Amino acid sequence: MPSVSEYITARAPGYLTYTALSELIAQATLETGDVYCGSDLRNKAIMLLTCHWIALDKRDGAGIGIAGNLSSEREGDLARSYGMQGVSKASDRDLGQTRWGLELLRLRRSCILSARTRQM
Repeated sequence: MPSVSEYITARAPGYLTYTALSELIAQATLETGDVYCGSDLRNKAIMLLTCHWIALDKRDGAGIGIAGNLSSEREGDLARSYGMQGVSKASDRDLGQTRWGLELLRLRRSCILSARTRQM
């Protein structure tokens, strides 16, 4: 099983130089339980949450509180629109703001065991 750092090296090598990377990994580790298909995909989930936070910080470096994916932009009289496509639950809207968060949501969904009925 790859480590969190190995996942970041493979998927987001530009994030390796982020100044607070180790602190974010530690925080994501605390916030990520073994609900991601047991422990097999936990490091991937930690990487995705860490990269999500870094992407939000890089996008919102000015601290203006941008929310959602950029859905349209106009240059004359600068008009931008942000939205969260593909996110239905209000509790998941934060994760819907980056591709890393959306992948984490997909990972969560893939690990949920659905109820099955048994016929005899």
